[in-house]
Amino acid sequence: YREEGFLDAQVVSDSIWYSDDKRGMFIHITVDEGARSYIRNIVWKGNTVYPDSVLSSRLGFERGDVFNETRFEENLKGNKDQTDVASLYLDTGYLRFFAQDERLRVAADSVDVVITVMENNKSRIGHVVIRGNTKTQDKVIRRGLYTWPGDYFSRSAIIRSIRELATLNYFNPETIRPEPQMVNDSLVDIIYNVEERSSDTFNASV
Repeated sequence: YREEGFLDAQVVSDSIWYSDDKRGMFIHITVDEGARSYIRNIVWKGNTVYPDSVLSSRLGFERGDVFNETRFEENLKGNKDQTDVASLYLDTGYLRFFAQDERLRVAADSVDVVITVMENNKSRIGHVVIRGNTKTQDKVIRRGLYTWPGDYFSRSAIIRSIRELATLNYFNPETIRPEPQMVNDSLVDIIYNVEERSSDTFNASV
């Protein structure tokens, strides 16, 4: 329902009962769908780095569009293509970026969306630490990283680094976990946690 714009949809009541022979069960659910919601206005507040037009383009909604809640949340905070609003900030150093939306009902079928942005300061990378490698040397791992001390923080660079480490086949890809740790308002350390794969082999012949 939320993906189809029915923001007020809810289950009003439900009941369950057995058939007379106790071999069957009946389930009755009453739903109130409400009216489909369309976007009237999108208002941005607090943004100083990027203009409203750029943020709205990333959000991907225009006046009159059905309010698809799932697509809205993804395009604001994180989608698989990294074309969302948050990626625009997180890929250019704004590690502490935050966005909060408020939906104002202006008619039975229309909503205004007010999005408040907190940009905060840009963060540079301090130390890049590698943990968990017992056989693979740090320098081998660092060759595959796209995060370097002194660079601005970038979420896309971390994602590329994770993919590169996974292609080495030295580590369990499911356990590669980066941990950004804030040092101060403008400096962040990045810790890569890895788990070595067993590469030992044993051959025998008779």
